[in-house]
Amino acid sequence: MSRGGIILSVLLMPLAAALGVMWALDEDVFSDLRLSGPPLVVADGEQPAVLFLTLHQETSAWLPSLISSAPRRQEHVDLWARSARDLTPLWVRRVASAPRETGLRGAAITGATAQDVRVEVNGARSAFALGDGARLPATTGEATIRPMHVDDGGTDAFRMRGAIVGSDWYGMVQPEEAASLAKEMAEPDYRRAAEYRLWTARVSERHNFVFNTVERRYMDLRQSPSSPAFQRGGMLAQDVGDKREPVTLHEPTRLVVLHDRDDGGETWRYLTCLRIEGSVCWDVRLGLTRVLAVASVFDGRPDDQTLIVLGDRLRPGEAAGQATQMLVSVGTREGTLSTLVIGGLDLHALKMKLR
Repeated sequence: MSRGGIILSVLLMPLAAALGVMWALDEDVFSDLRLSGPPLVVADGEQPAVLFLTLHQETSAWLPSLISSAPRRQEHVDLWARSARDLTPLWVRRVASAPRETGLRGAAITGATAQDVRVEVNGARSAFALGDGARLPATTGEATIRPMHVDDGGTDAFRMRGAIVGSDWYGMVQPEEAASLAKEMAEPDYRRAAEYRLWTARVSERHNFVFNTVERRYMDLRQSPSSPAFQRGGMLAQDVGDKREPVTLHEPTRLVVLHDRDDGGETWRYLTCLRIEGSVCWDVRLGLTRVLAVASVFDGRPDDQTLIVLGDRLRPGEAAGQATQMLVSVGTREGTLSTLVIGGLDLHALKMKLR
């Protein structure tokens, strides 16, 4: 090598080393991942699934950006499919990307059929196969499966006084309410941190032909002796069509109570399964301070059901937009709990997977 070549090599070595260090330290930067629109639960088929859209921003590393045609700052919308049984991954697909200056708005799941899920972003519609997430051509036919109904009113919207099973009523009652409830079964006021226990009653119904309504009479209202006390206890409710109904489990008949426990300055939401005589069959802490949506999936046997709960944890002092978003699945046979923290999904791994 000539003397000039040696000198040039010596001069370039620090530059090459510096570039190597920069390449090693230069990383993509991602914003916090957030849900975009309500999730959708597909209860039918061999693999019941929960599908949801997320939105996040990416700032690509400097050096790779120099050899890439993609904008350095982008927004991405992704469609995720998770098992309804335990929230394990099924598949994930990128739906849309755009420069951050342009942005992506109005991203939401609009519905699904037994074969596909439909998504809309910025007014543009697309469809993906439920089985493997493959992008599909334009689809026709009505989407019969609707996204979960999110109630921004929070937890109290998913508590109900009681449930009727056969000719008997089971519900949450305070002793001082019993006399008035025997005359009129009103819903509780959960603004007070009152304790409720399981009570039962016989129910008779008659049709009011004048107003075309069913009138119920509650008789022999009595407390179940083995029932524990529940702070702000109510029967867990979910949306069924255009109505909200209590969740009841069958073979054997069981009830699910949504209630609160205070710990460390936060109020946590719990689900407790009760046998109809009032004893506890399981008890789980959801890890949520707010419940936003509830759905259920039957998994073959009558006693093998999964409850899907969408909610968040809002710490003291946090704004609503900072709450930790979570999906929780609860197996109703033994109270098996699985949790997916939306913001905890690995975006670096996602980028590698989608390449």
